[in-house]
Amino acid sequence: IRWRRGALVGVQRADGADRRIVRIALGGRRSGVSALEILDPSVPASAAWGAALAGDVFYYLTIADSGAAAVRRINLR
Repeated sequence: IRWRRGALVGVQRADGADRRIVRIALGGRRSGVSALEILDPSVPASAAWGAALAGDVFYYLTIADSGAAAVRRINLR
């Protein structure tokens, strides 16, 4: 989980064995969730190894179609 401009960004367990990348916006007092945005709906559970936030870009490790490890990125602007 990473913090960015009033929201949490991270990997969330989805239905079944998959994970998804989400942004969870918090309310004004940061005491509750005001919005949930799905940024990548399907990340294989075996591929959710790690994540990093650099500026406005969220990077995470996954498995490419070829079966090799890959780094994906999501622009958070």
